[in-house]
Amino acid sequence: MTNAATACPVRSPARRAFDAVARYFGLERQLALINVAVPGVLAIADGRIRESVSAYHDMAEPQFYFVPITAAAVLFAANGLIKERNLFNVVLGAVLAGVLFFNLDAYGPLHNVLAIAFFGGNIMMILLTSSRTWYRALTGIGAALAVLYMWQAGDGSTFYAEWVLLAFISGHFVIESLDGKG
Repeated sequence: MTNAATACPVRSPARRAFDAVARYFGLERQLALINVAVPGVLAIADGRIRESVSAYHDMAEPQFYFVPITAAAVLFAANGLIKERNLFNVVLGAVLAGVLFFNLDAYGPLHNVLAIAFFGGNIMMILLTSSRTWYRALTGIGAALAVLYMWQAGDGSTFYAEWVLLAFISGHFVIESLDGKG
């Protein structure tokens, strides 16, 4: 339906409200929310902290693992496809999908390579492309500390290190969306 006087589509109040929310809560912020929430949701749904996020693939309610991580992989790819300057995100989305397809138990070495590529690739992109110098520095220091903690602490430490890295990745997406780059 078109308004003849202005030759533009007439939008209902509900559609205008949806559009306003979509503009505010765009792809980057959706991706940030999923990234930072997944470890907590998994731990709550499973009732315990496992060694890593990937260790939840065989939990009693596996949809809590597969659905949000699949959504994150799709959002990474969509972000890269929609915004050509972020084509690396298509690769990161594919790598994250690979983390799901090649589970930790059956494909340990390949899974670990893909997980390292996902986290390392994201951190590298933040260090190379973040619009805020302070955030690049914070991410570099935080990522280094998370990896050191993981190697030193033992049981469950990979889970916490991944959660910290996901928080930095999420922060990057929020900052870029606020700067108008997302």
